[in-house]
Amino acid sequence: MRIGFERTMLLGSIESVGQSMKQQDLLLSFRDLLAVFVPGAVLLYALTAIDNTSLGFRITRLVPGVDTIVFAALAYGLGSVIYAIGSGLDFIYDIFEPKLLRGQRRERFACFASIATEAKNRALDATAPGSDLPALWSNKSFWADYLRRTCPAASAELDRLEGTQKFFRTFSVVLLLITCYSGHTIQGAAALAALLVCIGFYAARRAEWSYRLLKWAVLSNL
Repeated sequence: MRIGFERTMLLGSIESVGQSMKQQDLLLSFRDLLAVFVPGAVLLYALTAIDNTSLGFRITRLVPGVDTIVFAALAYGLGSVIYAIGSGLDFIYDIFEPKLLRGQRRERFACFASIATEAKNRALDATAPGSDLPALWSNKSFWADYLRRTCPAASAELDRLEGTQKFFRTFSVVLLLITCYSGHTIQGAAALAALLVCIGFYAARRAEWSYRLLKWAVLSNL
């Protein structure tokens, strides 16, 4: 009976781990879809609409679905390049981040950052005394990994915010390219207006992610 019970518990644990891995894989795939594939597909479609061409997607009619596969591959590849370019916006944002918060939230953000930095340095000094790791490992990188390992609720909330801000970040690059490509046209003006709105949403989501990250970092040390 004991062997059967242990076997049942083991199978249940394996199934639970498998389900959690599948959920994580689905989450990552969904984030890739939003932040990489969708912006790449939109840019390809926009270029097609502007030039009124097929961009060479009509390769053959002998094999059904080839056009779709080629378009998906190009969209994902182009989206990956745009995603890499868009990551530079995070560096620009970090310079202006303190100015994007107002009132008590700005004061709380400064307090959260101070407490989180002290806790991070204390933990790293205990792990690697005398090393430069506390100065080299940023608050955002350290606490994002720490909360992912210790607090699933915090990690889930941060992943949701990160997914939306990365979508707006990558889409901002797409709209910038469309604006430059369209020139002084109605489409170009519309793309420019959409670009400004998209950058605003990106900055708001990024600020919320940074605030929530430091808030969870403080709560994890209570």
